[in-house]
Amino acid sequence: MTGGRAGVPEIPGDAGSPPKYDVFLSHNGKDKEAVRGLAERLRNVGVRCWFDEWCIGAGEPFQAAIVRGLHESACCAILFGEHGRGGWHDLEAELAVKMRVDARGGGRRFDILPARLAGAPPWKDIELPPFVELHSWVDLARLDEHSVARFVAAVRRQPSPRAAVADGQAPYVGLRPLKTTEHAIFFGRDRYVIALVEAIHATSVPRWMTLLGASGSGKSSLLHAGLARHLDGTEAAAGAVRVIRARPGQNAWGNLRAAVLGDPSLAAHAGYESTQPETWLHEVVAAGLGSDPRVERVVVLVDQLEELFTSRPDDPRSAESYRKNVVEPFVRNLAYAARETSGRVMVVCAMRRDFFDEAADEPLLKELVADTARRLVLESMSLEELRYAVTQPAVVRNVAIEQGLVEAIVEDFRIQPAGALPFLQEAR
Repeated sequence: MTGGRAGVPEIPGDAGSPPKYDVFLSHNGKDKEAVRGLAERLRNVGVRCWFDEWCIGAGEPFQAAIVRGLHESACCAILFGEHGRGGWHDLEAELAVKMRVDARGGGRRFDILPARLAGAPPWKDIELPPFVELHSWVDLARLDEHSVARFVAAVRRQPSPRAAVADGQAPYVGLRPLKTTEHAIFFGRDRYVIALVEAIHATSVPRWMTLLGASGSGKSSLLHAGLARHLDGTEAAAGAVRVIRARPGQNAWGNLRAAVLGDPSLAAHAGYESTQPETWLHEVVAAGLGSDPRVERVVVLVDQLEELFTSRPDDPRSAESYRKNVVEPFVRNLAYAARETSGRVMVVCAMRRDFFDEAADEPLLKELVADTARRLVLESMSLEELRYAVTQPAVVRNVAIEQGLVEAIVEDFRIQPAGALPFLQEAR
């Protein structure tokens, strides 16, 4: 047997020959009993399994038998049981990934199917071999009729039988952005989360960051669900960060006061009258914190800043009153608090990219949004980020994705403009 790349054996035999087995069962030897039970269930419904106890001949070299078995199979199921990742998982997974790449280049079929057996830890706690996490998986922990049927369907590339998903447990939310409470299913934007967290803890002034992105690019989800892990998690528990969430809406100044003071009635105030000075936000926050040394930052998250412009009245007189009594106090207070050297307020605003010119034309905002050092542009996901964003919410929610669906979504997304992901979710 000759050596392939990085010590991976070359795959022998005729690449055009039909597979002898439907699925190769890769597993930790310590989970043999559980895998044997699965193999018997599969054999009873007509699935041809390569299972080492059944397929390795007496005296046959073990590694050579594995290579032969993978080559003669249409699919490699990488099974994780009570004893987790085993010594043969890495070799078999690496061979399987190589076969999948070669098969796709040659127009053939070879699938990789991770599956979780009884007693295995949750998927998020399993250390998966390289590239295996990119593939959809099946939960066989119960080994009941439905889970076996779903596994068989994946092996045979047939539509998966559907199981009901409990309310609030769906892995995807469709067209709406993710809420703060849904941070567990937010994936794919780690580099932007890191950039925002670093900006929040920076010491330079003004403490301001503008997040720009196309409609549907995920700004709101990033602002709330993405940052929630950091701002509402460990740091908040330690008292280091406190968060105020605001959205301009029809009455930006009233909504900001309502968010800061925790009084929703202020947001409903229909009038534009304002008497508070531009120092109000800074002073209220300073008074509320007192001399508490634990609090490093009060982060004001302003979503959909473009509503300052979309809510502007058409009538010139009303528009002028709106700017004076709504836009000015709103922006002045945010800007003053962000610039005050002794303050602890950090402002993070999300805005649609197509409203940037209007924001840059607004004298009170121009300097802040034009500063490239304080601007983060949310670009389309890379294909790798997209795979992660599609597969990981399903892992968290214990929901299986039909075999081949992830790659179909990635291909659809590749040829679609930015902002297409919510529509792909809605088409679930």
